[in-house]
Amino acid sequence: MRQVKKEAEGIIIALDGKIAKVRAGRHSDCDSCGACPGDKAAVMDVYNRVDAKVGQRVIIEIPEANMLKAAFVVYLLPLITIFMGYLIGVWISGVVNGG
Repeated sequence: MRQVKKEAEGIIIALDGKIAKVRAGRHSDCDSCGACPGDKAAVMDVYNRVDAKVGQRVIIEIPEANMLKAAFVVYLLPLITIFMGYLIGVWISGVVNGG
């Protein structure tokens, strides 16, 4: 199975060793997510394997698997934790009330 990758173009705004902070424009998949700060751009920490410098334009590849993990964290994980909190609360109230 071939792994699908999304690409985004951005500008390097800072470097910290081999990690670069890249400001990239949002693509259509991000319009309804809202996980990244800002309206028009997202700032990401990426591995700088081509030794790009501050101010250079780069193309970032984002594997589709990472997009699915992000969707899980943003949408499903909060629902799971709320449900677990509810179950724990019911259990504690039963213990406290002698249930």
